[in-house]
Amino acid sequence: SWLVRLGFRDQARDTFLSTRSSMIRTDVRRLKFHGDIPQYISELSQIVFRSLGRACTEFQFMFPEKQMLSGFLLWALQEVENYCQAFKRQVFSSGSFQVMGTCIQLALNQCRELEPIGLSFSFHLERTFNASVEAELYAWMARFDSWIGSRIQTDSHMGQVYSVRSLFGPLAREPNRTINLTKSAHELFTTLNGLVQDLSLVISPLLYGTLVF
Repeated sequence: SWLVRLGFRDQARDTFLSTRSSMIRTDVRRLKFHGDIPQYISELSQIVFRSLGRACTEFQFMFPEKQMLSGFLLWALQEVENYCQAFKRQVFSSGSFQVMGTCIQLALNQCRELEPIGLSFSFHLERTFNASVEAELYAWMARFDSWIGSRIQTDSHMGQVYSVRSLFGPLAREPNRTINLTKSAHELFTTLNGLVQDLSLVISPLLYGTLVF
């Protein structure tokens, strides 16, 4: 505040932002991971995005000039990028699309709480996370091709009767009907059905071309 009073507004802005960065880093370092990835991401998201919200309110009060806002936005975007890097290290190492989807939704929901004060970073988050999900999906597809190929080679090709209800659950249109499937075909269906359910939280227009494989 003294720098502002003395007319050194640029230096005051830089000091304000660097102090807020230090506060965020300190709070994040205090955060403990106990094995529950969604819980950790929920707490991390609250720390980062609520800190950005408070910083924005304080910044606009201290620096009401519009020309000062660009510096704040660049700073906030860098803090979001730091968050994304921490998010990716924790979430995408899990190998679980269900965990990825849950955590992405947690992050987006927390990020969108900033929109009423004029901060919108959800599109940046989606693009960043989608690129990582796409990479994980291609890796999964490669593993799946190898796995299903080996299963088909060892399959006895003897059919087994399965009920439509057991395959489709509550979505079954003819629950009393039965289908004759080989073991490998049943495993293929079960695996892909599970994948679709796990991906339901991460499907977006940006990923559509990848998902239609």
